This record gives sequence, structure tokens and C-alpha cells, in this order.
Amino acid sequence: MVCVRYETMPDPVLTPPPTTAYVKPIQTLAVLGLGLLGGSMGLAAIANRVAVHVVGWSHRRETRDTALARRAVHSICETPEQAVGGADMVVLATPIDAMPDLMKKIAPALVRGTLVTDVGSTKRRVVTAAAELLPRHVLFCGSHPMAGGEKGGIAQARVDLFQGQLAILTPIESTDPRAIHLFEQFYLSLGMRVARMRPDTHDRRIAMVSHMPHVVAAAIVGAQADSSQSLAGPGYRDATRIAMGDPSLWADIVLDNRDNFLHALGRVSDELQLVKQLVNSGDRRSLLAWLEENAKTRKEVV
Repeated sequence: MVCVRYETMPDPVLTPPPTTAYVKPIQTLAVLGLGLLGGSMGLAAIANRVAVHVVGWSHRRETRDTALARRAVHSICETPEQAVGGADMVVLATPIDAMPDLMKKIAPALVRGTLVTDVGSTKRRVVTAAAELLPRHVLFCGSHPMAGGEKGGIAQARVDLFQGQLAILTPIESTDPRAIHLFEQFYLSLGMRVARMRPDTHDRRIAMVSHMPHVVAAAIVGAQADSSQSLAGPGYRDATRIAMGDPSLWADIVLDNRDNFLHALGRVSDELQLVKQLVNSGDRRSLLAWLEENAKTRKEVV
């Protein structure tokens, strides 16, 4: 087996969206966890004919029934073991903390050659758990489709959630190249762009562009005086929208990536300290230059 080594994977590697659909549909796609991401993946896989049959599982009966009613899946199983039996591809779309136990449960039911990935927002722990808990005869590659919203759950799932968004694959040296290629094709077929990077690189970068902004948005809300809330306009709404995300989910994400998050928060703290010094000294020229530089960067990047 040829292994993909770090030096063979430029960081990041971007793949453009496809001009045609995925040429070889997956026969059976199992989605474990049918919230916003899992439900939307089922909807997109069916709509884009990425999979012939999509089977789903969720620990909540209500969620399973809703997913079936919304046609986010073709069929539902009451246990994850049943869902993965005979599946060609398995996507773990549960909260990060639940993934190791889920891997233990499904490991005996996975057939040889099954493709397995996850949609977790942090990668180091999940990738390590997969290496320890999943059987050697399956092909695992961690991934993070960067799509979502402040409201979660199957009721919020939509078919276009992934369209035009970025999916990050996080292979390690032992990852089978076939898994990397097939998951790239899978995400491309959902209309996404694709990048590859190491799990540690992913967690460091995502802490800055995803995890830290969420907590800072919450901090802006927490800093408001009660009397000022009624005066909030579009700027406040835009800056704090993501603070409405699932608190339990975000607490787990931040704590799972605490070292990188604290580093990112420290950099933001340094920037705020700089602004404080410029304002305190009345240095308009430097303050203006700081605002212009960041406005330019925001315009170029987003």
C-alpha cells in the first residue's frame, strides 16, 4: 500500500468545483447523525444523485422520523450498526464527543473496503480515535465540510448547504490514497471546493477563522449594557449572528481545541490592546491605517 506523506501534500491543495456530476454513484451511503450537516448531506446526495441509496441513523426517534419525512434519507435504521452494514461509504455526523463511542459500536459491522469519514469541526482527536478504533480493512480519511448555520437540527437541513463551500480533508501518513481521492470526488459532487491539510494544521487555522470568531461574537453580546440592546442596528446583528449557535456544540469544540483557541484569542487580545493604545493616545493617523489595512484584507479574503 502506498502511503500519502506530508511532503507530498502541499498545504492547502485546492480543487475547483466539478463541471460534471460524480461519475460513479455510491451504491449505499450511511449517514450517522441527522442534524443540520447530516440531514443536508442526505438531501444533497439524493438530489445530486451522488448515492443510489442513502440510509440514516440518529439516536432520537423524532429526528429519524423527520429525516425520513423530509426525504433526507431513503431509509432509516434504529441502530448505527444496522445502518453501516453493507454500506460503501459512512459519514459520522454526530457531535465530536460522541464519535469515539460511535466508532466502537460500528467497527464490527463495517465490511472490507468501506469508506469512512467524519464532519467534525476539530480533527486531531477524531483522526487519532479512528486510527485506534476502526478496523484496518476500512478506508478512513477525516474531513470537515465548512458549512452550517446558527440554527441546527434536521428541520434546518437544506439541499444547497454545501454548494460553493470548502471541504477540508485531513489525511495522515497512513491514509490510503484511494480514500483521499474518493472523498475528494464525493465532496466535489456536492458542489464543494476541496483542500487537504494535516489535522494539526487544520485545528490551528480553524481556531482562528471559526472558533475564535464565535466566542468573540458572544463576548460582544455579553459586553452590552441592557439599555443599549434596543439600539442595536445592522452592524451589531452582523457581528453577533454566529453567537446564536448551539452553545453545547460550541463549548465542546472550543474545549477540544483549547490550545489553538487560546493562541487565537491571544492574537485578538493583542490587536484590541493595540487599538486601545492608539485611541488612548489620540493617534488618528495610526488608527486610520489600522482600520484601512484590515478593511482591505477583509475585502480581499472574503
